[in-house]
Amino acid sequence: MTVVSLQATPTDAADWVDLARRAEATGFDALLAADHPGDVTSPFVALAAAASVTTTIGLGSYVSNLGVREPILLAADVATLDLVSGGRARLGVGAGHAPAEWAAVGRVHPDVAGRVRRCVAVAEAVRALLDGSPVTVDSRPNGSD
Repeated sequence: MTVVSLQATPTDAADWVDLARRAEATGFDALLAADHPGDVTSPFVALAAAASVTTTIGLGSYVSNLGVREPILLAADVATLDLVSGGRARLGVGAGHAPAEWAAVGRVHPDVAGRVRRCVAVAEAVRALLDGSPVTVDSRPNGSD
């Protein structure tokens, strides 16, 4: 099965909701919003706005940097988007390659292994939280971040 998604960054409210409507009418499977803390708008707020003017298109992040996102806050954002969109939330994740994003939240940009460790820990925690399970997670990339 092929899934065709459109990735965009909102710059204007009217244009953003118009894009969401057009993406759905064109037949895209999902509208994805960039997630670069400190650089672009909040993807989940923008996607909630898109949810208010669409009914079928999937809505998600492309991609959420798990290096700088906290599991409980990310899970809450995704759960809220899923609620307001009637179950259409999608979550794209990555390990966070851009040093500037780590610096923006006061973290040191770790090596690849550290980024992958944190990505896996946060992804597992978010999944568990979305499933309704309590979690305890050490999501520091080096165990001492």
